[in-house]
Amino acid sequence: MKKKDIEKMLINSADNFVPECLDKILEKTKFITPEKPTTQPRQSFACFRRFATAFSAVLIFFSLGVVSFFGYMNSDYMTVYLDINPSIAITVNRFEKVKSIEFINQDAKVLFENYRAKGKPLEQVINEFLEKYLQKTERLEEDAVLYLSAYCKNNSKSEEILKRLKTKASQVLKDKNADIPIEELKITKQERNQAKDKQISPVKLKLIEQILKVSDEHTEEQLQNMSIGELKKLLNDLIPDNNRTKGNN
Repeated sequence: MKKKDIEKMLINSADNFVPECLDKILEKTKFITPEKPTTQPRQSFACFRRFATAFSAVLIFFSLGVVSFFGYMNSDYMTVYLDINPSIAITVNRFEKVKSIEFINQDAKVLFENYRAKGKPLEQVINEFLEKYLQKTERLEEDAVLYLSAYCKNNSKSEEILKRLKTKASQVLKDKNADIPIEELKITKQERNQAKDKQISPVKLKLIEQILKVSDEHTEEQLQNMSIGELKKLLNDLIPDNNRTKGNN
């Protein structure tokens, strides 16, 4: 047998031996969806996310702290009362900025109802109160007295502020040539609440109580209709000088 015939026979044998299965393999695998390779986030991006989360938490706590602090500092801290005949109550925050002003009697309302005090410093409001009072008062009462009183949970702070306000008020009265004595007085919470129920100032309440202790010639209602100066004069007439209870005791 020739060499050429042998090669031809081997080629034919190989074709018969290897099955033609490519089509079958492709048929079986055409519905298989190849999985996408999962990629891990880069380490730098993961660090940035952790930092952003931590920073956000710190920022939230800081913001809450700031809001709480200013809410606390802006809450009602002290109420200062001015009594001369018009009587007003000034509520301030811890920065001594006016939050609200209350006109305790009709005289104060008529004299100061158009006055805008909110947000102003306490000393400024008191100075302007006295200036307006002196401008619109043609004649001072013979026994006129200016009472500065205050209610505050912090007694030492109350005393400190009252002394400072008294000094400032004295200067205003001196500049206006108004010879009016000033008395300062601390108010208890009970006295403040009782006065508020009766719709009078705490100072007026104290003067009335002192008068009623030593005299039954007047009713409480009659005394409430009297001015601070009239009450002070009546009390001075009823109580001898050596036994008199001063307003700041």
